[in-house]
Amino acid sequence: MTRHWFRLHKRFSKGFSPVRWQGWLLTAVFIGVIILLAYRFNLRQATLRQGIGFLITFVLVAGLYCWIAYKKCKT
Repeated sequence: MTRHWFRLHKRFSKGFSPVRWQGWLLTAVFIGVIILLAYRFNLRQATLRQGIGFLITFVLVAGLYCWIAYKKCKT
């Protein structure tokens, strides 16, 4: 029996909600990575190329987070 890290909301939205410490840790790491990316790409003074690089990296990291959350959720 596997323990699920996330719960899938079907009634109000289509999002994931962490229910175990592993899910909360993954969520905290995701938020930390996004904050570090914002500092890394210096978004206040970013050029268009840096902004596009941040956007591509953000989409990849968010996609990875969603994929892990989907694989570890109770449907």
